[in-house]
Amino acid sequence: MKKFVLLLCCVCLCLTVFSACSDEVKTNDDGTIKTETLKPADLNGYEFRILCYQRDGYAELAPILGDSELGDRLIEHYSKIGKDYNCKIVAEDAFEQQVGRIQRAAVTGMKDSDLVDFSFKEAKDAFTAGYTLEVNDFLDDTVLFSGKYGNQAQIEAVTLHKKSGNYTYGIIPAYWGLPSPPFNNICYFNGKMLNEFQQPDPFELIETNAWNWANFEKICLAVTHEAPADDKTAYTYGLAENSILKYVSFGLMYSNNVKAVYYDEAEGIYKCGLDDPKTVEALAFGRKLVEEKVLLYKDTQIGDAVTDFKNSKSAFLIEHSYHGASDKLSMSYQDEFEYSWIPFPIGPNGVKGKWGAQLSGGRYICIPAIDADEDVLSVLIPVLFEPFEGMDKNDWREILAKRIFTDENSKKWFFEMYDTAEYSYSDAFPVWFSGDYVNLVLKGKRTPAEIVQTMMDKAQADIDKNFNDILAD
Repeated sequence: MKKFVLLLCCVCLCLTVFSACSDEVKTNDDGTIKTETLKPADLNGYEFRILCYQRDGYAELAPILGDSELGDRLIEHYSKIGKDYNCKIVAEDAFEQQVGRIQRAAVTGMKDSDLVDFSFKEAKDAFTAGYTLEVNDFLDDTVLFSGKYGNQAQIEAVTLHKKSGNYTYGIIPAYWGLPSPPFNNICYFNGKMLNEFQQPDPFELIETNAWNWANFEKICLAVTHEAPADDKTAYTYGLAENSILKYVSFGLMYSNNVKAVYYDEAEGIYKCGLDDPKTVEALAFGRKLVEEKVLLYKDTQIGDAVTDFKNSKSAFLIEHSYHGASDKLSMSYQDEFEYSWIPFPIGPNGVKGKWGAQLSGGRYICIPAIDADEDVLSVLIPVLFEPFEGMDKNDWREILAKRIFTDENSKKWFFEMYDTAEYSYSDAFPVWFSGDYVNLVLKGKRTPAEIVQTMMDKAQADIDKNFNDILAD
């Protein structure tokens, strides 16, 4: 247990307030507080600071009034807690300086904030460097895995499993809908374009268990037309991605039930699982799509893939959920453009109901180690992560759905993917997830079997360095 340095002003507070109320608060199975047991404490004007992550000039947890309905409700939520607990919730846009500020706090011993909104990688780096604390000191496992602080995959992504116990270093406000849900291997599609080319509706295919690689390939071939020499912009493609083929590659692998990393319980370590015929099968099919010229990617496109997709230059877009779901910055927020969401088509060895969605990146709220006020945090974390006033734990889904979906099927499959997404272990061996190696396969410079063999030793070394060595007691 790490020793907490308490602020002098809180010593009297813990004697007069916390002992009287902390044991009386009860929770439901979903982690929400039973209202009848809630007795707000008087925090004597405590300023509770949350340092918020910014992406593309926008900090979702430090919203501007009027930008979005969820953002406005969050502002009201902060205000209500401040009134109920005689404190002030200050959510500050860190302008991408949260890492440096927490490092300076650790060096100088001067408190900066009570909670920090980190990117996934920042959260892990900060914890392993000793800048943040495990949340297990504030939340027992029953509450931690209740769903209130993230689903199973989200909590797993920020939990280190050691012989001495499990250490979770980040949580998310799962009942807010902010930050926007992060996962990969989404297949966006332009239904109007598919209809114009007289192609089947992917939603009808998935309902009849026919949304698979073979039918996906047929549709892509049907809508692909290369540009004539006299007009380089007169092209259409089956699918597009905004990278060096890594999104398509990983989509194919995970939809074919490839386990890039798995935990060997007998040895108590994590291992690379790429040495599998299913990996070779997925990469070979990706190479086939490139050879058939149905795939628009970074080295071939005129504009970026998202723009081409919005301009009906590609029927499908393989991308991250951020492009469709992020508050204020997504395609749906910025443009009058109708598109749909569906899982990546399933491979020959895929498992129905899993859909290959992978938790990737995302954001986590962490507890800085410097002057962490244990008593204040123990009171405010459970209350802060409650659903917004007048809402239950899933109401955020309806608010998000109104803004980003143009059809009920997209809403259905989005949340199917979100609820079943698995942890990708992308932090275990980043060189693989950078896409450089799969790029060589899909461009025909290496065979799938060659690249898998090349990667195995290097991948395991990365997994040991970035995972197993950290976990060793």
